[in-house]
Amino acid sequence: MKNVLVGTFFLACLGGFAYAQQTDASVSGTVTDPTGAHVVGAVVTAANVATGVKTPVNTNESGVYTMPPLPPGKYNFTAEHPGFRKSVISDVDLQVATVLKLDMGLELG
Repeated sequence: MKNVLVGTFFLACLGGFAYAQQTDASVSGTVTDPTGAHVVGAVVTAANVATGVKTPVNTNESGVYTMPPLPPGKYNFTAEHPGFRKSVISDVDLQVATVLKLDMGLELG
């Protein structure tokens, strides 16, 4: 019985370590206007250069966006909102377990 309990405990601990391994990247940031004010409802899109897969998210009431986990690769990020010119940040290289804060500014247009 003791061996079963020890084995179960070992497997539970091992499962926790396997779960903790992160294979994707995390990206979040704030979108602001030229005065530094937060832009609510801006669309921020991450486009994987190799696959063409695009992941859009909206900024919240504080101008903050959080991407879902993104697989490693090279990405182009855009931020858009009516009344502003599109902002682009190209060739962002995301590695496994990258945690990136990517703030973007929008110019009037």
